Amino acid sequence: MPPVPRVRSRPSEAVIYITSAQLPKDELWELFELEGYDGGEFTGGDWIPERRQVGTVDLRFCHLEDGYVPLVKSVCGILPRLADGQTIEMAWQDDPDSCFPCEVRERAIYNLDGRLKTVFSKIPPGARLYIARVGPTRYQLYLKPHRHRVPNCKFFEKDGAGGWNVTVRDEWIDWESNDDIFRHQITFVEMDALYAEAEHTNLSVRDAVHDFMRRYAQSDSWHVRDIYEFVFQELRTCSLAAVWAQFRPEHECYERDKRAGVGRYMFNPNGAFPMVRYVPITRGRAESPRFPLRTEVEGPLLRAIIRRGGSVNFSDQGRELEIELAAEFGLSDAARDARDPDNHAQGHRMWRNELQFVRNNLVERREIDPSVRGVWTATDAGYRRVETSEL
Repeated sequence: MPPVPRVRSRPSEAVIYITSAQLPKDELWELFELEGYDGGEFTGGDWIPERRQVGTVDLRFCHLEDGYVPLVKSVCGILPRLADGQTIEMAWQDDPDSCFPCEVRERAIYNLDGRLKTVFSKIPPGARLYIARVGPTRYQLYLKPHRHRVPNCKFFEKDGAGGWNVTVRDEWIDWESNDDIFRHQITFVEMDALYAEAEHTNLSVRDAVHDFMRRYAQSDSWHVRDIYEFVFQELRTCSLAAVWAQFRPEHECYERDKRAGVGRYMFNPNGAFPMVRYVPITRGRAESPRFPLRTEVEGPLLRAIIRRGGSVNFSDQGRELEIELAAEFGLSDAARDARDPDNHAQGHRMWRNELQFVRNNLVERREIDPSVRGVWTATDAGYRRVETSEL
């Protein structure tokens, strides 16, 4: 998941838990329809060469950032019947003969070597990706040029004094896109500005929706899509799904106007505002005195990853890393004896867990890229840290 900006209440003191129930089923399906999901399993059929089978996906920031294709309805329709974890082959339009394997999982298609992420690095958010089936388990990825104007795009622009201004204007786009997704996703190229917007408004999505409904929806009902438009343009950047999630049944201050159709609500000032429960933070496990401080392990771990080409698959190379780093810090045999695959010594498990904690710290510092599960990849920031420490 990308680090989407949000306002947290008392960030150093408490974790917020919001008890929730599901949206009404008819509204949930309308939301799925708008988002392109059908909630079903793989529905593909047999490969028929003379039949054209093409699916489309409107790529969002998270798809590009993490390098995956979501299993929306049109994609499921061109897949063969597969078990979770089976592979297909994909190729990008610039190199149609160079295929790479991708795993088809419960909700998405991934390439574990990061090839999809590399391909998607060339694609702007909001572009419509076409996926053409060219073989029983082989697919071609491509975009379609189409210059058109997208109205009311939201842009963050530097003001020259260290801050940001927000402007709304039409934008000309050179490729096919879903206008709603493009208008929303273009803002994510300026992550710092999104954080600044959240801090400036001091509104979570929950508070922004409540503020709008209290001001404008006491005499007339509004459709959730119109509420989203206002919140997105006037109060803070958010997604349609995040706004729709506020209208769950336990949020009694929002009354559903069933006579006006699905997804329309009015504000009831006597209804309960969504309850928030504050729970003190439970701190993570204390660092073990038998191991070096995690901050001391961060640099050597990054260097070890970079020496291996900048990326390691921990399931295959984890023991090698454990041995090398344990030896570098002069740890006991019990902590670093990982050569034997059947060895499950407590010391070995604790040292492996310790490296996982160090890796998590590096992810928070954005010095390790966590986008591919089980693969530890040094980012540009990680390289800079190692280069600086070696000066």
